[in-house]
Amino acid sequence: MLVQELNRESTKKIIFVSVLQEADVGAPADICGKLMQESEFLKKCLDLIEDKVPWGPRKEWTTYNFSRLSQNVKEASGITLSTRTLRRLCNNYKSYKPQTATKNAMAIYLGYQDWEDLKSDFSDSGSSSLIRRRSYRKSFKSFMADAIKSIWFYVVLILAALLIIIVLYYPELMLKLNSSRVEFTSNYEIGTAPQRVTFFYDVSRVNSSNIFINENFYDDGNIIPVNKNRHYFTSDFELPDHYSVKIMAKGERLSCIRIHVISNGWEGVINDQYVGRLDHSYSPGMMTYPTDTVAKYVTGGVDNLLEFRNIREFGILADNMTLETEIRNLPDSSFSECLESTVQLINLHGRVGFDFVKTGCPNSMLQAEFGDVLLNGEFQDLDAFYQDFSEWRKVTISIHDKRIYVSLEDREIYSVKYSDPLDEVKGIAYKFRGLGEVNYVKLYNGEGTLVYEDNF
Repeated sequence: MLVQELNRESTKKIIFVSVLQEADVGAPADICGKLMQESEFLKKCLDLIEDKVPWGPRKEWTTYNFSRLSQNVKEASGITLSTRTLRRLCNNYKSYKPQTATKNAMAIYLGYQDWEDLKSDFSDSGSSSLIRRRSYRKSFKSFMADAIKSIWFYVVLILAALLIIIVLYYPELMLKLNSSRVEFTSNYEIGTAPQRVTFFYDVSRVNSSNIFINENFYDDGNIIPVNKNRHYFTSDFELPDHYSVKIMAKGERLSCIRIHVISNGWEGVINDQYVGRLDHSYSPGMMTYPTDTVAKYVTGGVDNLLEFRNIREFGILADNMTLETEIRNLPDSSFSECLESTVQLINLHGRVGFDFVKTGCPNSMLQAEFGDVLLNGEFQDLDAFYQDFSEWRKVTISIHDKRIYVSLEDREIYSVKYSDPLDEVKGIAYKFRGLGEVNYVKLYNGEGTLVYEDNF
């Protein structure tokens, strides 16, 4: 009798479940709630908390985030949850069994009366959403079946794909089209500073009204507007350097001519004024400026800049080489107290240079450049270049495998990855805010062979 009664009860349950499945509806709210595991409710609760706070995915939360959450929960519920408890819940909610008070605190923080109120809400919404999802799936499948049968579905799909391609690649296509329409040449022949160069151009077929010429490596200086009805302009290059003269439209480079104004050995530039060839007999064994030269060119302000430049072909690739040098920078009343020392490699496509600044000076003075990239200590971490150069210090810049390494006294202090090639070395330059001096400079190729040396 007992066995028969149990069989009858089992049959009733099977029939009840079958009826629910055939009706294609969700179970009543109370049945759905019982079927859901406690861990599922915990996960939904933690998901809502994660959505409520602006800290991103909870797997990335720090101790500070859990501490803040503990304070917020206590303010809302009056219940204190430790950061350890909250961390365990977030990281292991499936096996962790929190106390009822813990669950009540989280529910109240989310705006519910208690944990049971939260579970009831999840169960009710879960049941109704199940019906909506099934109904939506049916209507969507029906729509897709009809659409696929129609040739218009494929027409619309192809047109949408073409539209996406046009939107994504239109700027690049226009740049290539405009670049092919530019004619840009010059009469330049290599020579020493100062150098006057005449440029010839034709941009009449370029599809843009905002066309200009830029004489800098970077795209934000020495801008010369271009008139489509004219075809040449002349520019004077007063200082030895390697220039990149570009025709630009809508912020994009259309064409470029490299201008290499070479120096006669090491030449001086003070406050952007050409000083001429440096006479090392003034101070044998190192490169520096005579005091009377400094007095002649330095102004009464504190932003004076001394430079040494050697601009020529060095027969070495900047992408695979090492520069070794020894420098120091001495304070003087004519210069800012924030002493600055820069070692710079000039290459075909830009600069590789790093500014060493006296500790305590503004981080905006810290700069690093490589190719067309310019970093500033105000926005990037360049604190490694806060250094004291009041005594002689050895600086090494080594470049290989698309990475630049900077070392002081053979100890690496900084490295950075780059992508665009640097190509041939076109010059070496030093810049100092202060009385800078250079003891020696050496260049090695990628095999470690010495290709240039100057001990002054």
